[in-house]
Amino acid sequence: MRSWTPDCIDVLFLHNCDDFDDLDTILNGWMYAYAKELKDAGRAKLIGLSTHSTDIALAAVKSGKLDVLMFPVNPLFNLLPQDSADARMKGREVRSMTQAERDAYPTKQELYDLCGEMGVPIAAMKPFAAGNILKGHEEGRLKGLLELTPVQCISYVLSIPQVACPVPGFAGVDELVRRYSGLSVPASKCIHCGACTKRCPFGIDAEGNIHRAQETFGF
Repeated sequence: MRSWTPDCIDVLFLHNCDDFDDLDTILNGWMYAYAKELKDAGRAKLIGLSTHSTDIALAAVKSGKLDVLMFPVNPLFNLLPQDSADARMKGREVRSMTQAERDAYPTKQELYDLCGEMGVPIAAMKPFAAGNILKGHEEGRLKGLLELTPVQCISYVLSIPQVACPVPGFAGVDELVRRYSGLSVPASKCIHCGACTKRCPFGIDAEGNIHRAQETFGF
């Protein structure tokens, strides 16, 4: 199979910005400048930024420099205030706030509304809250607060108009198959679980289809 190098990527992400000093460095320094240079040259279609903090996400979208925002969206994170769920999930101490700080902290809905006004779509990461809100999840610091199915989680995420797509993650192929094993999936429908090199859990002739694609497209 011949190698393929894209001339252009869809979204160039500036990842994991959870500090205001970092946000200033990114948006007003060489990183954004270089990303903009690549976009202007046609090497990237869109510029995105990812963060776990609502206040930082709000400031980033307000800057007018983003085309896409990657942000955690799930029922649990939207239920608990001031982004505390993400910190608790990672075992970090939740930063104490004064009542005035709590009252002034932006809500997720404020962020969603601003994204709608600015035309900045959201790529929703952590729709399963790292598995913490799934039924039968065996681990997790937030286990038991919510127990939903993967389909319920994705349906919730897609119910938010500003969300363009969910970005679910799995610890491995076994977890992926286990989470979706209860669904009725047509035998001809690939869910892109990555198990082609082993045995397709839905009985699809994955290897044969790959060979036929190679012959058809001349790979």
